[in-house]
Amino acid sequence: MHPERSHPNGCRTSGGGWCARRAPAGLRAPARSAVLRACLLGGLFAAAAAAQETPGGPLDEVRKLVAFTDAHDEVIDAWIQERVEELKGKLDEDPVAAAGAFRRAFAELRALPDNTPAFTTHLAERAAVAIAAEFSRPEPLSAYAAWAMARVIHEAADLVTREALAAGLQHPVPVVRYHCARAYADLERQLTANASLARTVVARLREVGQTENSGVVLGAIYDALSLEDNALLPDATGAMAAVFDARVRRRASGEAPAIDRAEIQAWEYLYARRARLPQPEKIALVRGLAGFLTLDVNAYTTVEGPQQRVLRERIEVCEELLEALAGKGGDVRGRMKEGGDTADVNMKIELLKWVGSEAEPGVLNQAPWSVPLGGLPAAS
Repeated sequence: MHPERSHPNGCRTSGGGWCARRAPAGLRAPARSAVLRACLLGGLFAAAAAAQETPGGPLDEVRKLVAFTDAHDEVIDAWIQERVEELKGKLDEDPVAAAGAFRRAFAELRALPDNTPAFTTHLAERAAVAIAAEFSRPEPLSAYAAWAMARVIHEAADLVTREALAAGLQHPVPVVRYHCARAYADLERQLTANASLARTVVARLREVGQTENSGVVLGAIYDALSLEDNALLPDATGAMAAVFDARVRRRASGEAPAIDRAEIQAWEYLYARRARLPQPEKIALVRGLAGFLTLDVNAYTTVEGPQQRVLRERIEVCEELLEALAGKGGDVRGRMKEGGDTADVNMKIELLKWVGSEAEPGVLNQAPWSVPLGGLPAAS
């Protein structure tokens, strides 16, 4: 897995970092700086937990237990519901402060030194049940509330929250989907300790990845699929191939954004494992890569500035991976580096050596790859 370089507004820069370019969906422009302020303050929550007070009341006894009855769950659930109602009640007054207070309450309770490990896990589990229910309500949560709840289950760092993470992956607010996908990525060690559960999560990520439009969220999904366990490599790479195919089809039809960096990290993961990829998954991946290379080359000279720099990086990494998997074809990146007035024509000539045309098939049109002429799958 790659380490998280997270910005809660979820925009990756061309250098691999994160910027504040995009606020959670549903927020008006004047609110975006407030969301950014809340995110930057997020790092202070852990420090604040050092000065926390014990909650008092029945919860103070429950958090010292190692096993829990329904009566104990009622105590925990009541505390969680109070925090949820406080969050909702203060959103109109100061949504940034309300979201911060919600996260801080959970961080402080988790950090109490005399908690039992069993309580910390059980708190995460009960919070996940409540948050999954909030995510699934027919009336939409405010973007601030949904973001705060997603951060709470992300920061719980425990697979007992998986049902809430699954619900969050389908939430309409992109930053919620990002944190839920990112949480799965951060839980890789717990996931790979249970192969059956890992395959269930991979299947879920495969499903949501095929319809995801946010490049930032999709990048987190790819990262969650970038499992190190060799036994899970066919599942993980098969899921990536399915997402690649869906993404190529949706980009070709104009249903998905044309230019972002979502796939680059996934391609780097695949390149590092190129010698271990199972043949069926390798074939599916090559077909997806051919589609991406075709779309990116055709878009390259239609844009300028940062967008063209993103396409340059995509083309370089994509073609390098194609060569590693399928052997030598064209040299698109060589013609791209040469530049000049004829760069567009020269790049497309090299592309045809890969994906072919009616006049002359390319390397990838042959078995076992059997990429359609022109590089793109037929419209479904």
